[in-house]
Amino acid sequence: MCVANTSCPPGTYADTTTYKCTTCPTNINCQECMYSGSTIVCTKCIYGTYMATTGPTCSATCASNEFQNKGNNSCQPCDALCLTCNSATNNSCLSCASTYFLISNSTGSYCIDACPSTGYFLNSTPTKRCQACYSTCKRCTGTGRSSI
Repeated sequence: MCVANTSCPPGTYADTTTYKCTTCPTNINCQECMYSGSTIVCTKCIYGTYMATTGPTCSATCASNEFQNKGNNSCQPCDALCLTCNSATNNSCLSCASTYFLISNSTGSYCIDACPSTGYFLNSTPTKRCQACYSTCKRCTGTGRSSI
């Protein structure tokens, strides 16, 4: 059957050299793909893979400073202060860039310049994390009741 270049079924692309609808290569994890210049690129990823920000291929993982956007199966960059994250917002950091400190509260986890001087202490292992003092302490060296 003859079809227009844009009418190839999902999972195939219009090969301009053979003039046939050709199956997307399995090594780039595409559900849908297209021929672009001299390269085959993904336009939609198979389930469980994510479109890389560095190129139109799909992978099961994203770069360390990106998160897996399950809504559109793509890798999305973290907030600039986050080293790792679980969404693009500034309150979703899992770890921070080298000069920042991670602090968590009821609204999320943030990267900040320095830990607050009261109510927190710096726990530097394994990540630089601002830890809350015990509830009755103004300053502390640990989270316990007697850590003043």
